[in-house]
Amino acid sequence: MNINAREFAKTLAPLKPGLSAKESIEQSDSYIFHDGKVITFNDDVMAVMDSPIDAEGVVNAKALDDVLKKIKDADITVDFVDDQMTLTNKKMKVGLNFDSDILSPISAIPNRKNTTDLPENFPHLANLACQTTSKDISSPITMCVNLSGNMIQSLDNFRITQCSLPEVDFGDSSLVLARSLLPTLKDNPNKFKNGKKWMYFYGESGCIYCIRKYISEYPDLDVFFDDSDEITEVPLPDDFLDVLGRADAFSKNNDGDDAIRVELKKNKMRVSSQNAFGWVTETVKLKYSGDEFSFSSGPNFLKSISKFLGSDGKVFIVKESWVLRISSPDMGVEHLVKLD
Repeated sequence: MNINAREFAKTLAPLKPGLSAKESIEQSDSYIFHDGKVITFNDDVMAVMDSPIDAEGVVNAKALDDVLKKIKDADITVDFVDDQMTLTNKKMKVGLNFDSDILSPISAIPNRKNTTDLPENFPHLANLACQTTSKDISSPITMCVNLSGNMIQSLDNFRITQCSLPEVDFGDSSLVLARSLLPTLKDNPNKFKNGKKWMYFYGESGCIYCIRKYISEYPDLDVFFDDSDEITEVPLPDDFLDVLGRADAFSKNNDGDDAIRVELKKNKMRVSSQNAFGWVTETVKLKYSGDEFSFSSGPNFLKSISKFLGSDGKVFIVKESWVLRISSPDMGVEHLVKLD
Protein backbone atom coordinates (compact mmCIF):
# COMPACT_ATOMS: atom_id res chain seq x y z
CA MET A 1 0.00 0.00 0.00
CA ASN A 2 1.23 3.51 -0.83
CA ILE A 3 1.21 6.49 1.52
CA ASN A 4 3.00 9.81 1.99
CA ALA A 5 5.52 9.63 4.86
CA ARG A 6 4.68 13.10 6.18
CA GLU A 7 0.94 12.37 6.17
CA PHE A 8 1.59 9.07 7.95
CA ALA A 9 3.61 10.88 10.64
CA LYS A 10 0.87 13.51 10.94
CA THR A 11 -1.69 10.79 11.62
CA LEU A 12 0.48 9.22 14.33
CA ALA A 13 1.41 12.48 16.12
CA PRO A 14 -1.84 12.91 18.14
CA LEU A 15 -1.40 9.40 19.56
CA LYS A 16 1.60 10.37 21.72
CA PRO A 17 -0.40 10.87 24.98
CA GLY A 18 -1.13 7.14 25.02
CA LEU A 19 2.54 6.12 24.80
CA SER A 20 5.04 5.34 27.55
CA ALA A 21 8.75 6.00 27.01
CA LYS A 22 9.36 2.65 28.67
CA GLU A 23 7.01 -0.31 28.47
CA SER A 24 4.86 0.21 31.60
CA ILE A 25 2.35 -2.42 30.44
CA GLU A 26 2.45 -4.78 27.46
CA GLN A 27 3.17 -2.82 24.24
CA SER A 28 2.64 0.61 25.85
CA ASP A 29 5.63 1.90 23.85
CA SER A 30 4.12 0.82 20.53
CA TYR A 31 1.57 1.67 17.84
CA ILE A 32 -1.15 -0.98 17.78
CA PHE A 33 -2.90 -1.49 14.43
CA HIS A 34 -6.23 -3.17 15.04
CA ASP A 35 -9.63 -3.29 13.38
CA GLY A 36 -9.00 -0.32 11.06
CA LYS A 37 -7.58 1.82 13.89
CA VAL A 38 -4.14 2.73 15.19
CA ILE A 39 -4.03 2.80 18.98
CA THR A 40 -1.69 3.67 21.84
CA PHE A 41 -2.41 2.60 25.42
CA ASN A 42 -0.34 3.15 28.59
CA ASP A 43 -3.04 2.09 31.10
CA ASP A 44 -4.01 5.68 31.99
CA VAL A 45 -4.67 6.97 28.45
CA MET A 46 -5.83 5.21 25.30
CA ALA A 47 -5.59 7.24 22.08
CA VAL A 48 -7.37 6.07 18.91
CA MET A 49 -7.10 7.25 15.28
CA ASP A 50 -8.41 5.84 12.01
CA SER A 51 -5.53 3.90 10.48
CA PRO A 52 -4.23 4.97 7.06
CA ILE A 53 -2.91 1.45 6.41
CA ASP A 54 -4.50 -1.99 6.51
CA ALA A 55 -2.64 -3.90 9.19
CA GLU A 56 -3.15 -6.02 12.30
CA GLY A 57 -0.27 -5.98 14.77
CA VAL A 58 2.23 -3.91 16.72
CA VAL A 59 5.33 -1.83 15.88
CA ASN A 60 7.64 0.12 18.20
CA ALA A 61 6.51 3.77 18.13
CA LYS A 62 9.92 5.43 18.41
CA ALA A 63 11.40 3.25 15.68
CA LEU A 64 8.59 4.09 13.23
CA ASP A 65 8.65 7.79 14.14
CA ASP A 66 12.42 7.98 13.58
CA VAL A 67 12.13 6.36 10.15
CA LEU A 68 9.31 8.66 9.03
CA LYS A 69 11.29 11.73 10.12
CA LYS A 70 14.22 10.67 7.94
CA ILE A 71 12.05 9.92 4.92
CA LYS A 72 10.27 13.27 5.38
CA ASP A 73 7.90 14.11 2.51
CA ALA A 74 8.54 11.15 0.20
CA ASP A 75 5.87 8.71 -0.91
CA ILE A 76 6.50 5.24 0.47
CA THR A 77 5.20 1.72 0.01
CA VAL A 78 4.29 -0.15 3.19
CA ASP A 79 4.30 -3.96 3.18
CA PHE A 80 4.14 -6.71 5.80
CA VAL A 81 6.25 -9.84 5.26
CA ASP A 82 7.51 -12.41 7.78
CA ASP A 83 6.98 -10.35 10.96
CA GLN A 84 8.48 -7.29 9.27
CA MET A 85 6.94 -3.94 8.39
CA THR A 86 8.85 -2.62 5.38
CA LEU A 87 8.85 1.00 4.18
CA THR A 88 10.24 1.55 0.69
CA ASN A 89 10.80 4.52 -1.59
CA LYS A 90 13.03 5.09 -4.61
CA LYS A 91 16.21 5.45 -2.56
CA MET A 92 15.87 3.25 0.50
CA LYS A 93 14.14 0.32 2.14
CA VAL A 94 13.65 -0.05 5.92
CA GLY A 95 12.43 -3.06 7.87
CA LEU A 96 10.87 -2.80 11.34
CA ASN A 97 9.94 -5.69 13.61
CA PHE A 98 6.17 -6.16 13.46
CA ASP A 99 4.46 -8.37 16.05
CA SER A 100 1.18 -9.87 14.88
CA ASP A 101 0.27 -10.77 18.48
CA ILE A 102 -1.59 -7.92 20.21
CA LEU A 103 -0.90 -8.38 23.92
CA SER A 104 -1.90 -4.88 25.09
CA PRO A 105 -5.00 -4.91 27.34
CA ILE A 106 -6.67 -2.24 25.18
CA SER A 107 -10.18 -1.29 26.21
CA ALA A 108 -13.22 -1.26 23.96
CA ILE A 109 -12.82 1.33 21.19
CA PRO A 110 -15.33 4.17 21.80
CA ASN A 111 -17.70 5.51 19.15
CA ARG A 112 -18.71 9.09 18.40
CA LYS A 113 -22.34 8.79 19.51
CA ASN A 114 -23.93 10.84 22.31
CA THR A 115 -21.06 13.32 22.65
CA THR A 116 -21.37 16.81 24.11
CA ASP A 117 -19.76 19.93 22.65
CA LEU A 118 -16.99 21.67 24.57
CA PRO A 119 -16.53 25.47 24.39
CA GLU A 120 -13.44 26.92 22.69
CA ASN A 121 -11.89 27.96 26.00
CA PHE A 122 -11.99 24.44 27.51
CA PRO A 123 -8.38 23.53 26.58
CA HIS A 124 -7.07 26.76 28.10
CA LEU A 125 -9.04 26.48 31.35
CA ALA A 126 -8.20 22.79 31.72
CA ASN A 127 -4.55 23.68 31.14
CA LEU A 128 -4.69 26.20 33.99
CA ALA A 129 -6.19 23.56 36.27
CA CYS A 130 -3.47 21.04 35.35
CA GLN A 131 -0.85 23.54 36.48
CA THR A 132 -2.35 23.63 40.00
CA THR A 133 -1.67 19.96 40.76
CA SER A 134 1.19 18.15 42.44
CA LYS A 135 3.29 15.04 41.81
CA ASP A 136 2.80 13.79 45.38
CA ILE A 137 1.72 10.15 45.03
CA SER A 138 0.86 10.06 48.75
CA SER A 139 -1.99 12.50 48.01
CA PRO A 140 -3.68 11.26 44.80
CA ILE A 141 -6.39 13.96 44.83
CA THR A 142 -3.73 16.66 44.41
CA MET A 143 -2.50 14.89 41.26
CA CYS A 144 -5.92 15.07 39.65
CA VAL A 145 -8.22 17.52 37.90
CA ASN A 146 -11.86 17.29 38.95
CA LEU A 147 -14.56 17.68 36.28
CA SER A 148 -17.89 18.16 38.02
CA GLY A 149 -21.09 19.84 36.89
CA ASN A 150 -19.95 22.98 35.06
CA MET A 151 -16.67 23.22 36.97
CA ILE A 152 -13.02 22.33 36.36
CA GLN A 153 -11.19 22.16 39.69
CA SER A 154 -7.73 21.36 41.00
CA LEU A 155 -5.63 21.88 44.12
CA ASP A 156 -2.32 21.10 45.72
CA ASN A 157 -1.04 21.94 49.21
CA PHE A 158 -0.72 25.66 48.42
CA ARG A 159 -3.07 26.55 45.55
CA ILE A 160 -6.63 26.06 44.32
CA THR A 161 -8.01 26.68 40.84
CA GLN A 162 -11.70 26.68 39.98
CA CYS A 163 -12.94 27.36 36.45
CA SER A 164 -16.57 27.73 35.43
CA LEU A 165 -18.04 26.58 32.10
CA PRO A 166 -21.75 27.50 32.31
CA GLU A 167 -22.61 25.85 28.98
CA VAL A 168 -21.23 22.41 29.95
CA ASP A 169 -22.39 19.70 32.35
CA PHE A 170 -19.71 17.11 33.13
CA GLY A 171 -22.11 15.25 35.42
CA ASP A 172 -20.98 13.82 38.75
CA SER A 173 -17.43 14.34 39.94
CA SER A 174 -14.84 12.71 37.65
CA LEU A 175 -11.16 12.73 38.64
CA VAL A 176 -8.49 12.36 35.96
CA LEU A 177 -4.73 12.59 36.38
CA ALA A 178 -3.39 15.98 35.29
CA ARG A 179 -0.42 14.27 33.63
CA SER A 180 -2.90 12.28 31.52
CA LEU A 181 -5.19 15.18 30.61
CA LEU A 182 -2.53 17.82 29.88
CA PRO A 183 -0.94 16.34 26.71
CA THR A 184 -4.36 15.72 25.13
CA LEU A 185 -5.19 19.44 25.35
CA LYS A 186 -2.71 20.19 22.54
CA ASP A 187 -5.28 18.61 20.19
CA ASN A 188 -7.94 21.16 21.28
CA PRO A 189 -10.68 18.70 22.25
CA ASN A 190 -14.08 20.00 21.15
CA LYS A 191 -16.36 17.20 22.36
CA PHE A 192 -16.50 14.86 25.33
CA LYS A 193 -18.40 11.92 26.74
CA ASN A 194 -18.48 10.70 30.35
CA GLY A 195 -18.28 6.96 30.88
CA LYS A 196 -18.29 4.80 33.98
CA LYS A 197 -14.53 4.22 34.10
CA TRP A 198 -13.28 6.63 31.42
CA MET A 199 -13.63 10.22 30.28
CA TYR A 200 -13.60 10.51 26.48
CA PHE A 201 -12.31 13.61 24.69
CA TYR A 202 -12.49 14.14 20.94
CA GLY A 203 -9.63 16.17 19.42
CA GLU A 204 -9.54 18.38 16.36
CA SER A 205 -7.29 15.86 14.61
CA GLY A 206 -9.99 13.19 14.84
CA CYS A 207 -8.19 11.39 17.68
CA ILE A 208 -10.27 10.02 20.55
CA TYR A 209 -8.61 10.20 23.98
CA CYS A 210 -9.86 7.81 26.67
CA ILE A 211 -8.61 8.95 30.09
CA ARG A 212 -8.99 6.67 33.09
CA LYS A 213 -11.10 8.02 35.96
CA TYR A 214 -9.99 7.70 39.58
CA ILE A 215 -12.67 7.09 42.15
CA SER A 216 -12.33 9.31 45.22
CA GLU A 217 -14.37 11.92 47.07
CA TYR A 218 -13.35 15.46 46.15
CA PRO A 219 -13.51 18.26 48.74
CA ASP A 220 -15.99 21.14 48.44
CA LEU A 221 -13.92 24.09 47.21
CA ASP A 222 -16.70 26.69 47.38
CA VAL A 223 -15.95 27.27 51.06
CA PHE A 224 -12.59 28.79 50.06
CA PHE A 225 -14.22 31.40 47.81
CA ASP A 226 -16.28 33.30 50.38
CA ASP A 227 -17.28 36.75 49.05
CA SER A 228 -17.86 38.00 52.62
CA ASP A 229 -14.12 37.85 53.44
CA GLU A 230 -12.25 41.14 53.80
CA ILE A 231 -10.15 41.65 50.70
CA THR A 232 -7.60 44.19 49.46
CA GLU A 233 -6.99 44.71 45.75
CA VAL A 234 -3.40 44.28 44.54
CA PRO A 235 -2.32 46.17 41.40
CA LEU A 236 -0.15 44.42 38.82
CA PRO A 237 2.49 46.33 36.83
CA ASP A 238 1.75 46.84 33.13
CA ASP A 239 4.88 44.90 32.16
CA PHE A 240 4.23 41.99 34.56
CA LEU A 241 4.42 39.44 31.73
CA ASP A 242 7.85 40.73 30.68
CA VAL A 243 9.06 40.64 34.29
CA LEU A 244 7.90 37.02 34.62
CA GLY A 245 9.67 36.17 31.39
CA ARG A 246 12.97 37.43 32.77
CA ALA A 247 12.47 35.70 36.13
CA ASP A 248 11.74 32.43 34.32
CA ALA A 249 15.47 32.08 33.56
CA PHE A 250 16.17 30.35 36.90
CA SER A 251 12.72 28.94 37.77
CA LYS A 252 13.34 25.38 36.57
CA ASN A 253 14.42 22.84 39.18
CA ASN A 254 15.54 19.23 38.80
CA ASP A 255 12.69 17.96 40.97
CA GLY A 256 10.14 19.51 38.58
CA ASP A 257 8.92 21.96 41.23
CA ASP A 258 9.42 25.07 39.07
CA ALA A 259 8.59 28.32 40.87
CA ILE A 260 8.78 32.11 40.72
CA ARG A 261 8.59 34.09 43.95
CA VAL A 262 6.63 37.35 44.17
CA GLU A 263 7.02 39.75 47.13
CA LEU A 264 4.89 42.86 47.60
CA LYS A 265 5.87 45.76 49.84
CA LYS A 266 4.90 49.41 49.99
CA ASN A 267 5.01 50.83 46.44
CA LYS A 268 7.10 48.01 45.03
CA MET A 269 6.99 44.39 43.85
CA ARG A 270 9.98 42.08 43.78
CA VAL A 271 9.95 39.07 41.43
CA SER A 272 12.69 36.43 41.73
CA SER A 273 13.72 32.87 41.00
CA GLN A 274 16.62 30.63 41.98
CA ASN A 275 17.94 27.18 41.12
CA ALA A 276 21.21 25.24 41.17
CA PHE A 277 22.65 27.35 38.34
CA GLY A 278 21.95 30.87 39.60
CA TRP A 279 19.34 33.41 40.58
CA VAL A 280 17.64 36.57 39.34
CA THR A 281 15.62 39.29 41.07
CA GLU A 282 13.83 42.35 39.69
CA THR A 283 12.06 45.16 41.53
CA VAL A 284 9.14 47.02 39.95
CA LYS A 285 7.51 50.22 41.23
CA LEU A 286 3.73 50.31 41.68
CA LYS A 287 1.10 52.03 43.79
CA TYR A 288 0.45 49.82 46.80
CA SER A 289 0.10 50.68 50.48
CA GLY A 290 -1.35 47.47 51.92
CA ASP A 291 0.19 44.68 54.00
CA GLU A 292 3.45 43.08 52.97
CA PHE A 293 3.19 39.53 51.64
CA SER A 294 4.89 37.00 49.37
CA PHE A 295 3.99 33.83 47.51
CA SER A 296 5.46 31.34 45.04
CA SER A 297 3.82 29.78 42.01
CA GLY A 298 4.69 28.05 38.76
CA PRO A 299 5.94 30.39 36.01
CA ASN A 300 3.66 28.99 33.31
CA PHE A 301 0.61 29.40 35.50
CA LEU A 302 1.47 32.99 36.39
CA LYS A 303 2.06 33.82 32.74
CA SER A 304 -1.22 32.22 31.70
CA ILE A 305 -3.18 34.03 34.39
CA SER A 306 -1.54 37.36 33.53
CA LYS A 307 -2.03 36.96 29.80
CA PHE A 308 -5.63 35.80 29.92
CA LEU A 309 -6.87 37.57 33.04
CA GLY A 310 -9.50 39.48 31.05
CA SER A 311 -10.63 43.07 31.19
CA ASP A 312 -12.37 42.48 34.53
CA GLY A 313 -9.58 40.44 36.11
CA LYS A 314 -8.55 41.41 39.65
CA VAL A 315 -5.99 40.25 42.19
CA PHE A 316 -6.84 40.45 45.91
CA ILE A 317 -5.40 39.58 49.31
CA VAL A 318 -7.96 37.74 51.47
CA LYS A 319 -6.94 38.88 54.97
CA GLU A 320 -8.98 36.36 56.93
CA SER A 321 -7.07 33.37 55.54
CA TRP A 322 -4.00 35.17 54.13
CA VAL A 323 -4.30 33.89 50.59
CA LEU A 324 -3.95 35.63 47.25
CA ARG A 325 -7.17 35.47 45.25
CA ILE A 326 -7.10 35.94 41.47
CA SER A 327 -10.54 36.46 40.00
CA SER A 328 -11.66 36.85 36.39
CA PRO A 329 -15.42 36.63 35.83
CA ASP A 330 -14.88 37.04 32.07
CA MET A 331 -12.81 33.87 32.01
CA GLY A 332 -14.78 32.12 34.75
CA VAL A 333 -11.57 31.54 36.72
CA GLU A 334 -10.94 31.77 40.47
CA HIS A 335 -7.49 30.96 41.81
CA LEU A 336 -6.13 30.96 45.37
CA VAL A 337 -2.46 30.94 46.40
CA LYS A 338 -1.39 30.50 50.03
CA LEU A 339 0.77 33.42 51.17
CA ASP A 340 4.00 33.02 53.11
